[in-house]
Amino acid sequence: MKPQNRGVDRIRIIQIFFGIIITIVVFKLFMIQVWDSSFRVRADATAIYQRTIYPSRGLIYDRQDRLMVYNEPVYDVYMTYSQMDKQMDTSKFCNLLGITNEDYNRAMKINWSSNQYSKHLPILILKKLPAGVITKFQEHLHEFPGIELHINSVRAYSSRSAAHILGYINEVNQKQIDDASGD
Repeated sequence: MKPQNRGVDRIRIIQIFFGIIITIVVFKLFMIQVWDSSFRVRADATAIYQRTIYPSRGLIYDRQDRLMVYNEPVYDVYMTYSQMDKQMDTSKFCNLLGITNEDYNRAMKINWSSNQYSKHLPILILKKLPAGVITKFQEHLHEFPGIELHINSVRAYSSRSAAHILGYINEVNQKQIDDASGD
């Protein structure tokens, strides 16, 4: 073999080697960005904050001009874990919101390793608290950093009858789902 051919062979081997490495890296990048959605889910969990805004609906009166269906304000309590004070007075928090410590612990039991949650985005911990409870709590809200209140409006009915005509709907809970699937 001539010395010139050995140099050409070495260059060819080095080119093939780098070509294989570049092909592997490009394939891995393609897998991460196009086929594997777990990175997209984690990125969305830390970057996108989706908030559902529930619209208030119209009022319904009967023919004597008495109010039958109206909108009632309720509040949802959101928590941003990274902003919370770890030494927060949880008993005062529970007393102000009218919940038990067990309710608080259950609401705070969150699987942080899941891609669904981020410590930097607000997470719903309590739903549909009445305005009377919240007015008392708002006076002390500054003592609980990382806690936010979001107002919603829900349908309220002046009488307990004719819900099927007036359009009564509500979110089902797990017990109702279990009862319905047991039939």
